[in-house]
Amino acid sequence: MWMDESPVPVQEFKLSQFEGPLDLLLFLIKKNELSIYDIPICEITAQYLQYVDQTVSPDLRGLTEFYAMAAVLLYIKSCMLLPMELDLDGEDIEDPRQSLVERLIEYQKYKQLCKLMELYECEDMWCVERKKTQHLFLSPAEVPLLHGDVRDLLMLFTRLVRKTPQWIMDLYEEVSVNEKLTLLSELLGVRGRCVFTELIKQPSRADVVCAFVAILEAAKTHRVHISQPEFFGPITLYAREISPKVQDVCHA
Repeated sequence: MWMDESPVPVQEFKLSQFEGPLDLLLFLIKKNELSIYDIPICEITAQYLQYVDQTVSPDLRGLTEFYAMAAVLLYIKSCMLLPMELDLDGEDIEDPRQSLVERLIEYQKYKQLCKLMELYECEDMWCVERKKTQHLFLSPAEVPLLHGDVRDLLMLFTRLVRKTPQWIMDLYEEVSVNEKLTLLSELLGVRGRCVFTELIKQPSRADVVCAFVAILEAAKTHRVHISQPEFFGPITLYAREISPKVQDVCHA
């Protein structure tokens, strides 16, 4: 009777799906649900060599890195098979896997950071683009946007920042420039003017910075007038339609 004696097709792998030998090792560790701090080197080495031997890749330069890691794994395996020598000084003998574990942990950190950056790649929270053509907001009125010296305004901002507690800033603190702009619009809509400190809800640097950027943005778009008649005095914000001089006459 005739029998088909054709060889059984061998499963082939492509190393191109892995960014490098460390990426392949992390894949095998997660696949087998192993601890990165206690790697069964014999088992991982066997699986690693199986992946490398059954791979199909024309990139010889890329394969060199994987074979170099295979040599490292075989060296660690041979060290662990040798009888352990006692340290007469009482010091702990270094685990042959320690260097590899440290490299894997460091690589895992960078990989997680890359995933985080890819997650926010489409959002405008990592960079600010300065366009070639900037929009200029021209005001037909002759009323200046700032009544006072801009240096006094910056010095007051610096003083407020220094007065805030020296704690670690929370990157995910729920405060934004848009929130401050909304609060500013509400206050000006009710009273026609407000004081800068009314925009600060809590004594944190993020809150102060967002409030300060908000009033600069409002002044840039000609929505408010900024007044600081006295050195280190309070910053008063007036609605764009109402002149500070008119306000002073009304409240006199």
